Amino acid sequence: MLRLRLRRCRSSDLDVACSPLSAIIPPRAAPSGEMKRPFGYYTHRGAMGVTRVNHTGISVTDMDRSLGFYRDVLGLELVMDMDVDRHPGLDSVVGMTDTIGRVVMLAAGDSLVELWCYANPMGRPLPADYRPADKGVTHVALEVDDVDAMHARVVGAGFRAKSAPVDLGIHKTCYVHGPDDEIVELLEDRSDREMLARVTRRTIERRLAAKDKKDS
Repeated sequence: MLRLRLRRCRSSDLDVACSPLSAIIPPRAAPSGEMKRPFGYYTHRGAMGVTRVNHTGISVTDMDRSLGFYRDVLGLELVMDMDVDRHPGLDSVVGMTDTIGRVVMLAAGDSLVELWCYANPMGRPLPADYRPADKGVTHVALEVDDVDAMHARVVGAGFRAKSAPVDLGIHKTCYVHGPDDEIVELLEDRSDREMLARVTRRTIERRLAAKDKKDS
C-alpha cells in the first residue's frame, strides 16, 4: 500500500492527502531538437531514446536527518513524502519482498533527488573505506550558484568536505559527505563565462593581428 504523508503540489496550494505521482510532480514536456548539455555543449536528441535524468535515488538511515541536509542545508524543495507498506508492484520493481519504508522526493531545479528510508529490508551501510574509485554509482552532482558559499554552509552545519572548492576552468567544484557518508558533488557551472572569455580572447587576438598586419 502507498500512503502519502501529505505535502503540497509545487504548482498549487491544494493539500494532497492521496494522489498519483503525476498530480504531485507534474510531467514535463519532453525536449526536442537541440538540447544544451552541461559545460556549454549541445547534443541532438532523436525520436527515441533517453531524454533526461529523471531522478537520483539515495538510500538513507534516518529520513529526518537526511532532510536536514538535503532540504535545510542544500535548499532542495520537498515535493512528495510517502509511506510504502508492502506494495506488490514496487516489490517487483526493486526486486525485494515486503518492502516497507518512507520515500521523499526533493526538487533540484529540473531534476529530482529521491530519498529512501527502508524499514524492511534493512540496508547495509557504506564500508568505512569506501572511495570514489569503487564500482557503482559513486556520487550525485548538484549544480549550485555559488560553490564557495554552499561549501561554507555545508561545513558550518557540521558535515564533512573532502576539500575546499577547486577551480577546474569550466566549473568549480568540491565533494562533500551527506549524513550516511554518501558523496555529493557541489558544482558551479562556469562554462558560459569560460566560453565568453575564450571568444573575447580570440576576438582581441584576431583584431590585434589584423592591426599589426595593416601597420606593417
